[in-house]
Amino acid sequence: MQVRPAEWFNYKPRQPDPFKSTQSPVQILHEENPLGEQAFEVAHVGTDIFLDYAHSGVASTVGGVAAGAVALMGLGWGLSRLRSEAWPDKVAGVGHLALASASTLHAVEHLAHLHVPHAAIGAFEVVHGLASMGLGLSELMRATREGGSLERKLVGAGELAMGAAITGAGLFGHLAPALHIVAAGALAVKEVALNKDRLLR
Repeated sequence: MQVRPAEWFNYKPRQPDPFKSTQSPVQILHEENPLGEQAFEVAHVGTDIFLDYAHSGVASTVGGVAAGAVALMGLGWGLSRLRSEAWPDKVAGVGHLALASASTLHAVEHLAHLHVPHAAIGAFEVVHGLASMGLGLSELMRATREGGSLERKLVGAGELAMGAAITGAGLFGHLAPALHIVAAGALAVKEVALNKDRLLR
């Protein structure tokens, strides 16, 4: 598998004209979803699952450090996406910043051992989840407009399902462990759709 450095951080705004673009649908998806942002999403979901079971000791500290790293990545990608002129990117940016806020509160709770209202964490997670759902719906509608790209449909469906699971976890904390597993499965669908050709190179 060969990956260029630019594929990690450079991204193309989600506004290509399908009638003018000379790129394949998969190439456009790659440019809109850089590997660095994908790694951030994987880290986020993995950290959520870990934190569901890391309640004390070293595991809690490791979870806090991971949450802090996710918060920093979310801040960086959120600000980057907000600079785009494309509204789907701005929606993604708002979601990333909400996730960064929730992750910051997780880090404070696990590293500083301070009481953090779970309702506040849940509220930020709901904003993040709703943003993901909006982005997923946008991708599904765009796939229909552009002729039904299977990869884009899978990316949209995965994003929508992941957002719904994260929203549910924010609203119903007692269901969070199960819903985070659902989110991981949805993210796996999205990642396979984005990277199957890279893996087969």
